[in-house]
Amino acid sequence: MTADWWGLRGEALQLQGDFREAYTSYRRAHARLTAAGDSWRLAEITLRLGDTARQLERFKEALRWYAAAKKYANAASSLRLALDASTGEGMALRGLGRYPDALRAFSTLLATYRRRRDREGAAYILWAMGSTARFAGRLASAARHLRAAAAAYGKLGDASGLAYARCGWGGTLRMMGYAEQSRRLYAQAYGTFQREGDRFGMAYSSCGQGNGFRMSGHLSKALPFMARAERGYRALRLHGPLGFVLWSRAQLLIERGDWLAAKRQLTQARTAFEKSNDPRGLVYVALGVAELARAQGKSFKPAFRRAGIAARRLHLSLEETHARVRSGEASISAYRSLGVSIRDFSRYRSLP
Repeated sequence: MTADWWGLRGEALQLQGDFREAYTSYRRAHARLTAAGDSWRLAEITLRLGDTARQLERFKEALRWYAAAKKYANAASSLRLALDASTGEGMALRGLGRYPDALRAFSTLLATYRRRRDREGAAYILWAMGSTARFAGRLASAARHLRAAAAAYGKLGDASGLAYARCGWGGTLRMMGYAEQSRRLYAQAYGTFQREGDRFGMAYSSCGQGNGFRMSGHLSKALPFMARAERGYRALRLHGPLGFVLWSRAQLLIERGDWLAAKRQLTQARTAFEKSNDPRGLVYVALGVAELARAQGKSFKPAFRRAGIAARRLHLSLEETHARVRSGEASISAYRSLGVSIRDFSRYRSLP
């Protein structure tokens, strides 16, 4: 088979969310292009290798592919491919939890794309900045950028881009206390992903819908969505996202008083996060363990303090604040500085 055939196969698999098989196809295309010495096509396929390595949670490997892609792009005098590789580097930094570094990179890239009047590139960077700010707990900034990304993708007529922007925006709204609005955005996104056959997107938006129901207090309604998300992530063998589904179900089980089952879910979540080398996920597990101890009437303050320290090291503002509030070191009003609505604080017994 030719490099073009393997490349096109990889693209189709990547669009379906089958990142593992897509990566294998791109490697085969890369081997054939290396022999041909075509810098432009090598830059393009190496960039896709970076993207799929990142989607498989192999962030350090992704950085190496992106660095190689930039070299090929420069040799081919392709500024667009070089910018795409720099964007990928920012996303890999986000995956490694290096949020300040990622945001600095995205800020520079947004200015460049706007100067070039590249609306597609700017839309993606707005989404990337918003999702990174969300992980870092900068919720007002996250909502602003993700709302702008959704508007930009809508104007471009990019249904997939709009769906992913809606997921990010929905997740931010949930963190801010607007669970029902969040769930509706995830539901809209799921419809798009289902039509496009995007298996990753379907699992992602299912998890978001489940969490929307969970934070609204509709625990029974949440379970089918979490089950669907779990099946999707297991099929794709994506450990990090799977860990968050398991963590979310553990929070639901704590709410129900099913402590033994909650403990099992947290243990499975920890294993998933360890497999994906996801330090942010491990902070969530630590918070879940502390919440379980509190629900059981056991000593919990030291566990929340340890989780808060770990969150601070990773620049996770919301998670650190949550740990301080739940341990009694800070009042509920501490959430306001992050842009969180606390009209119904009961939903924040666990993280959203």
